[in-house]
Order: sequence, then structure tokens, then C-alpha cells
Amino acid sequence: MSKERVLLSLLPHSGFVQQVNYVRPTSWAGTRKQRAPHIEALRGNMFWKRADAFKLISVLPKNYRSISLRAIEIASDPVVLMDKHVVTDFSDQGNLTQKGIRVCINFEIRDGNVGILGFHDHPDEMWINENYQEFAKYCEQQGWLRIEGPAS
Repeated sequence: MSKERVLLSLLPHSGFVQQVNYVRPTSWAGTRKQRAPHIEALRGNMFWKRADAFKLISVLPKNYRSISLRAIEIASDPVVLMDKHVVTDFSDQGNLTQKGIRVCINFEIRDGNVGILGFHDHPDEMWINENYQEFAKYCEQQGWLRIEGPAS
């Protein structure tokens, strides 16, 4: 931690001056982009994308793992993000399990830079990109999810 001494003049008309030690953590140094470059790398694809960029199909999932594995299977360049961390282990021992996805806050599967499916806060708020409507229908036929309405 770096220390900075700051002189504050309180009640300047009275001439009273108090010396205050102000401590600022060094992790606050720099701009926001310098502090969190990994967040900036992810920005623009999921939660910061303009609303008119693509439409989303609202779905109610039942089997998170099966839906996820199928999305990874159809993607040419799959990228799995769980709580803003890239997941590369898709086995039963990794984080991509029914329980692991259930306790996750932010989840997204992308094909390169294009989101296939994801949710924020809870899996019951899952969405599927409108461009992957056939994938959504396939998952519904398998009994893994229920499509709740048209893309919006």
C-alpha cells in the first residue's frame, strides 16, 4: 500500500489546519482498463452487447449439462465462460456439471465471439441466440428444456 499525506484545511476562515494520513491501495492505481484487462477482453460479447445485435429465445432448462455439451458440440470454436472464467475441462470432474452450472452466476457458451446460450443470476433465466433456433428445438425434443416463447 502506498501512503499519501494530505493537508486538509478545515474552516479556512479560522486558520485551523489538520494533517490527515490518507492510505490508498496500490491496486487502485491506473485506469479501470489497466486494473482489469481480462474483463475488458470479455466486454462487448455478452452483457454489454447492444440489445438490437441479436434476438434471444427464452428457455426453461432441465438438464444444464446436456444442453451445454450439445452447444459445445455444434460450435466450431467453442468458448465456455463460467463466472467470467474460461472453462476448458468439459469432463465430469470439471466445473461443467449439473451442480457447477446451477451455482454459477454468469454462464455463456460462445461460438468464437457469438453467444449461443447463456444466463445471468440463475439457470432458469437461460437464453439461446435466435440464430441457433434449430439447436433449441433439438434440445426441446430431447426433453432438456422448454422453449418459453418466440425470440425477442
